[in-house]
Amino acid sequence: MELIPGSVSLKALRTIRVIRPLRSINAIPSMRRVVTTLINSLPNFANVAAFMLFFLVLFASMGLHLYSGELYNRCRLTPRPVNATDWPADLENLRVCGGGYQCPEHQYCSNPLQYEFSIEQDGIHENNPRINYGVSGFDNIFQGILTIFHVITMDSWSVIMYDMMDAA
Repeated sequence: MELIPGSVSLKALRTIRVIRPLRSINAIPSMRRVVTTLINSLPNFANVAAFMLFFLVLFASMGLHLYSGELYNRCRLTPRPVNATDWPADLENLRVCGGGYQCPEHQYCSNPLQYEFSIEQDGIHENNPRINYGVSGFDNIFQGILTIFHVITMDSWSVIMYDMMDAA
């Protein structure tokens, strides 16, 4: 029917061919038991997912209260914004300052939110892989949940790469 011009396209039905290997489930009894067990465990998985979501929201709200806006601290060349659209920052140093890391001499650790300076004008997100170009942070609860999820699922290779960036 597909070959006839103007007829209905049945390409979507071709995807059903992917299900053909599932016929082997009935042929192998042990495979049928495994699949049945997996299907029966889905309601219990919902409990685990709800429990994990609770912890994600809990830690995201803690991060929201502790770190809201703190990821925008950068080493600045002047103590205050020069004007409403310019505040020079050390572009070679992408680390978040304050806490354990202090800026080099003659630089100032400051945050655009302290002086009502626009984060978009500052361009912090555009070139900073440390905060995933603005994806990671604790500015709102959804961004906090995403950040916590990213941290708990981050592989060890990313951690090694961040440590190497810190050493450089």
